[in-house]
Amino acid sequence: MSCLDDYRMTLKGREFLPLMVGGMGTNISTSALVLAIEKLGGIAHLSDAMLPTVADKELGTDFTKQKTILLKKFSGSFDKSLEKFDLAALAEVSDRYFRNVMDKVSGKGLVLEAHHERSAGHAQNTAEQRAECRR
Repeated sequence: MSCLDDYRMTLKGREFLPLMVGGMGTNISTSALVLAIEKLGGIAHLSDAMLPTVADKELGTDFTKQKTILLKKFSGSFDKSLEKFDLAALAEVSDRYFRNVMDKVSGKGLVLEAHHERSAGHAQNTAEQRAECRR
């Protein structure tokens, strides 16, 4: 009888179990699922898609509540430019969200990050991540 261990794959000299997860949607590819797959030796994808909603749930923020307040406040206005999330707060939460997950990585598997909500501060982090991937 064969098992997952019989089908290990090698990427850049590292072996992984053929467990891959990600891209299944908001609150499906959760941080908990990503960490579980990584801990087993698989590869997982962590995204910040719908980050305000995910951060409200996982980090206790109130982005969606604040956005609802703005939507109600400007409901009769043609100018919708003020109906947006606080981008500086969103950038800080994005960093915190990824750090919280990456601090728990066991090193047995691999976690791939996808930052869709980018800030100026992410440029340096992205360059450092690319350098890490080339090693």
